[in-house]
Amino acid sequence: MKIFVFIFIVQCLSIEDYIWVISDTHFDSKFAEGGYAHCKSIDCCHEDSVPKGNNFETAQFCGHHSCHAPLETIMSGMDFIKSHENISKNVIWLMDVIPSDMFQMTKKRNLNDLEMFHNELKRRLPGFTVLPSIGNHDYFETSFWAFPPKSQWMLNNMSLWWKDWLSPEEIATTKKGGYYIHQLPSGINIISLQTAYFDIMNSHSGEYPKTDPGEMMMWFNATLKVLREKGQKAIIISHESIGLKITGMMDVNPYFTRDFLELYKEYSDVIIGHLAGHNHIEGYRLYPGEDPFYSVIINPAMTPKGSNPSLRLYKFNDKHIIDYTTYYLDLDQCNAEHKYTWVKSYNTQEEYGLVNLGNSEIGRLHYMLKNDNVAWSKFMKHFSTELPNSCEGNCRKQRLCSMENMRESGYAECIKK
Repeated sequence: MKIFVFIFIVQCLSIEDYIWVISDTHFDSKFAEGGYAHCKSIDCCHEDSVPKGNNFETAQFCGHHSCHAPLETIMSGMDFIKSHENISKNVIWLMDVIPSDMFQMTKKRNLNDLEMFHNELKRRLPGFTVLPSIGNHDYFETSFWAFPPKSQWMLNNMSLWWKDWLSPEEIATTKKGGYYIHQLPSGINIISLQTAYFDIMNSHSGEYPKTDPGEMMMWFNATLKVLREKGQKAIIISHESIGLKITGMMDVNPYFTRDFLELYKEYSDVIIGHLAGHNHIEGYRLYPGEDPFYSVIINPAMTPKGSNPSLRLYKFNDKHIIDYTTYYLDLDQCNAEHKYTWVKSYNTQEEYGLVNLGNSEIGRLHYMLKNDNVAWSKFMKHFSTELPNSCEGNCRKQRLCSMENMRESGYAECIKK
């Protein structure tokens, strides 16, 4: 009886906490209402955009689904978070601030846009702790993150912009390689990794594993070991994650994938979960497909390019990420009303009946999406955050195969089955 009471008390003492997550906050400082939304460049909706063909559709007040957003549209999400500061004053920011077209960027514009966004974020969220994780687009040139010391100029700037949120010790590792560990008031640790180094399109990514950028992987291993010795837990955050794009193409360097998975498996008693962004869609990845020891939740984007702007509120304790609630801005409604109205999209427990978002439950969700057409319809409804999106037959198989494989060869075998 005493043992039962003790276990009950320990379970009750498991602290539940909340944290906001924003990802892919691409804004376009050249956005112009009335600019052509379909143009001959990668980034459109500019004052000087030249229409493509006979499509003369133009950008409106809040933005357009073919373009990255005006700053105010992104910041309306921060205003929503600020209005709910009683829930949490901690925000995970999976970055990617700069728009897509590297040919329209300069080093000066890159730094100016990043500084502008950081300053506005601090102004909209006073008293908040923002925990960033660097994106591939946040470097000049886009997606070509050089390993330190060649990227020291940008790491120095990030350290300067983040000093209002992070401790001197956290800034020191940020300056060394763009990574850090931060302990939340609840005692849970957030480990932010700089995975843009390993982007498969980055010409520098092949330098790994011969070179460990900023000694990040050595630090990651040592940090997890210390957390285990202290009996502490951690959530991993990164802009990019291991695994495959929905096309079946690898996202990051395969050697990094191998080493990350080995550490994740070795320290599965320490790591609560992994949160990432980068792909601008609703999703997750797991490995292996059955009885997974690894899973990552892919967060939707704040940019309206290809979807409605979205953000999330996560609930977690020292055992699991429990659930999340997605909120979104209906861009068409925003343009019609000239008003930023953020509303609830769905909650994972309510929508899928998941007990938590641990590896086993993500595995159960994956099984549901393979075998339950109703669950798949719900998933696709949220895929681009309430924008119409149909994917059946081979399309469905390709997406499911991409979620459960870490290598292109495994994806190819999955497609054949």
